[in-house]
Amino acid sequence: MELEDLRAAQADERRSEKLQELPDSFYEDAADYIESLREKRDACDDPYSEEAQRLNDELNSARQVAEAVYERRVGKVVKMASLSANGHTATEERMTREERDMYERIVDEIRAGQEHVEGLLEGALRDDGDEGETIGATEARNAAGSAQVTQESADDESGEDGYATVRVVESLPDFVGTDGREYSLGEEDVARIPEENARALCEKEAAVEVKKNA
Repeated sequence: MELEDLRAAQADERRSEKLQELPDSFYEDAADYIESLREKRDACDDPYSEEAQRLNDELNSARQVAEAVYERRVGKVVKMASLSANGHTATEERMTREERDMYERIVDEIRAGQEHVEGLLEGALRDDGDEGETIGATEARNAAGSAQVTQESADDESGEDGYATVRVVESLPDFVGTDGREYSLGEEDVARIPEENARALCEKEAAVEVKKNA
């Protein structure tokens, strides 16, 4: 591995929101390369010589670029793990060994956290049910019915399910909507996306809402 290999990997990761192909041993190769530079620098008789300074500069650059590549990729891995933990499709195909291990641990932690919270909420609901039909329970049930009617009315006014149809007027980077889904939209694409995301895109003049015919 050379410094230019690291810089090429950094450029590829910057150009795309998706993981780029890297050798499975990328981080190990980068570590070996950096260590070899350190050994060569330390072997110089004069630490202030031109060669020692050149090696030191290359060492610092290599370390900075390798860390930048890792930081860029780990953000993508975390995003993919979050999607996977919530039932969306994600592939480990372009991950290195270290990234696959990280990805699997993050998915497991997210799912464990979800199960813990769901267990707490289910326990609270069971405790509430064991108390029988009380005034509070009746009020809660009535409130739930009112909320459902209110939601149905809101859906009639702003979209059948909280989504809006938009036409994209410029290519957009991939993004995760408020519904947890990943969207990949190009110029002139027409798609139904969460209303909150639709409003944001329209405000930025990156999309226009497609109104239903009356």
